[in-house]
Amino acid sequence: MPSPERAFLRAGSGTLIPAVVLARRGAVVRMRRMIKWAFSLALLFAAGTSAAAGGKAPLASRYSEKGGMTASGEAYSPAKLTAAQRTLPFGTLVRVTNLSNGRTVVVRINDRGPFIRSRVIDLSQAAAQQLQFSGLIPVSLVTLGEH
Repeated sequence: MPSPERAFLRAGSGTLIPAVVLARRGAVVRMRRMIKWAFSLALLFAAGTSAAAGGKAPLASRYSEKGGMTASGEAYSPAKLTAAQRTLPFGTLVRVTNLSNGRTVVVRINDRGPFIRSRVIDLSQAAAQQLQFSGLIPVSLVTLGEH
């Protein structure tokens, strides 16, 4: 019978996980992905609630029109419904709602940013057109899972 100290292993965030769960091949990688994804969702939720608690909705901005490579390694295309977000994993689908007019769009996270504290997401031109805005808008975000 294993000692109590060895029955649990410590995950990256200090969480204790039963060793039996980690005994299977690849379980460590899957568990770390799950922890990272849950942490990312918690950060997104915290960003939305802290902004709302201050009386202001989180802001979205629009990417520049220039092309280039995204952090995920794919080429940026202004015609695709994509977005940049600081914490969500690449491939996550997010429903963005323009709080000014009620329009919504579903985008796929494929880049990192925005790097301005008050903004929570950068949208491609196609997404900005569907939401009918240019500049900054107040938004709400809902994650829909991974693509």
